[in-house]
Amino acid sequence: MKRIVRRCLGALGAAALLGTAACGSEEPLPARTAPAAEPRDAPTTRLLFVLSQIRATDDTRRHVAFTDLEALRRLPGGRDDDALNVGAGALAGFAHLLAGPTGIDLSRASAAVQTGHPPTGAGRLNGPFDAATVGPRLTELGYRPVTGVADAWEAGSGEAFNPDDPLTKIGIPPVHDLSVIRVDSGEGVTFGRRRAALDLVPARRGAGSLAADPGHRAVAQCLGPVVSAMILQEPGRPDLVGVGIDAQAREILCVRVAGDAAGAAGHLRRTLGSGRSQQGTAWSELLTGAAVDQPGNGIVRLTATSPKPGVLFGAVVRNDLPAWRS
Repeated sequence: MKRIVRRCLGALGAAALLGTAACGSEEPLPARTAPAAEPRDAPTTRLLFVLSQIRATDDTRRHVAFTDLEALRRLPGGRDDDALNVGAGALAGFAHLLAGPTGIDLSRASAAVQTGHPPTGAGRLNGPFDAATVGPRLTELGYRPVTGVADAWEAGSGEAFNPDDPLTKIGIPPVHDLSVIRVDSGEGVTFGRRRAALDLVPARRGAGSLAADPGHRAVAQCLGPVVSAMILQEPGRPDLVGVGIDAQAREILCVRVAGDAAGAAGHLRRTLGSGRSQQGTAWSELLTGAAVDQPGNGIVRLTATSPKPGVLFGAVVRNDLPAWRS
């Protein structure tokens, strides 16, 4: 699969994880509890499984970025630092600096996800990480244990810009999303700017996950077994939007329409047939072999291919998805 220029999606990582708000002192979180119960139907894709790990809040409902890292590596030329790795976001750019000194090795992760918005969002790497390995390395760098939370460490004061941030010792800029880290040995690593991130992934039992949210579940089922995906809902806009790309390099757009789904499908077909992107290029050139259908649950789905896989991710960054409304 052709690589995409990272600069195009760099804004995506910035919007998702890099904020400037300070992280002040916070009360300790309660000790970790068991993950939330699965929805009645067990997850059938890795995306659905990851959604089952995320606590449903107003903020997490607005933004999820996911990558099946194992599937990404199986693609021709697929690498962890590929621009299609939207789930790892900014972390993908400095993962090579992080692995040895911390034991958090992106190449060992099976999936990556970001959810919410800075500074209250969270990131997660699923994989066989070990607190006994990661903890001492973080401590040596200058992290300290989080009071009341097992196998969790935090850095410095949590200010937006801290020149004494422990990770600056290994060449990572002091504004990042690893201010607080918890290792669930054998399962994964949760991280974020604030301690509250540790309460988002995995979801606490009874808290309710995004996989149990009807809209997110419907969009994820529509997207299917994707390599990477984003699910978003902008404030003030009623539709829930998912974009993804699968192992066959198909571009997929799934919209859970609030209102007339049939009308939205018709409008989307017209846009694809005669409309243009904000950059002036015809959608029929950007997305070839486009097909629009309605798989149910108020969903409108677009599938297509592109000379440059990742067109829809770039369109999300530019707020330039093909229109399904007037």
